[in-house]
Amino acid sequence: LAYVPEAKVGDYVIVHVGFALSVVDEKEAQEVFEYLRQMEELSELQEQPT
Repeated sequence: LAYVPEAKVGDYVIVHVGFALSVVDEKEAQEVFEYLRQMEELSELQEQPT
């Protein structure tokens, strides 16, 4: 969190390789979570035998 000293307990932050890069609002965080869920679903579809 050294790179985003403005982050507080309860804030959402974007993290890459262990470093917080930016603080995001809840709406943006929920959008990121939805994209991650979609990526997981796509990955599961690709793993299914045809």
